[in-house]
Amino acid sequence: LQYSWMHGPCPELRIRHLKESVSASEMIGFNNTGNVCVWPSEEVLAHYLLRHQHLFRGKSICELGGGMTCLAGLALGAAVPLTNLVLTDGNDRSADNIECVLTTNADRLQTSSRSSRCLLWNRSCAYEDLCGQFDFLVCADCFFFTEFHYALVRRRLLSHLA
Repeated sequence: LQYSWMHGPCPELRIRHLKESVSASEMIGFNNTGNVCVWPSEEVLAHYLLRHQHLFRGKSICELGGGMTCLAGLALGAAVPLTNLVLTDGNDRSADNIECVLTTNADRLQTSSRSSRCLLWNRSCAYEDLCGQFDFLVCADCFFFTEFHYALVRRRLLSHLA
């Protein structure tokens, strides 16, 4: 699939949906909703970031819980030069797909420092290396699992909080 924007400079992006269907049993327990589709909230976040891209130029960005494409972070990385772009989701299948999407769009991104990873906020060993590394954290709708809020706040991923 390809995404393009009518407002502001951003090249067309190629994204990859996971072909496997998600069963009802997989939806129970830890979140798998990011493997279902690109949700409208992710598209709205992408639009917002592109409209305000001047705020992010030359900054280090981490997208949290971006689902199988991390469309918003990907769009921002294509629109403006960033010092670092890390795209994350808490689901292994999503994280693997994000890596494929990053590779597919490598020639469209304006940063050479980019990566993806599976990131579970309640497992500090999963991202101790990221603490204090980012100017901005962006996320669309990944806060509905309230049991993980405290763990995320404690991690201090933003550089001005480290």
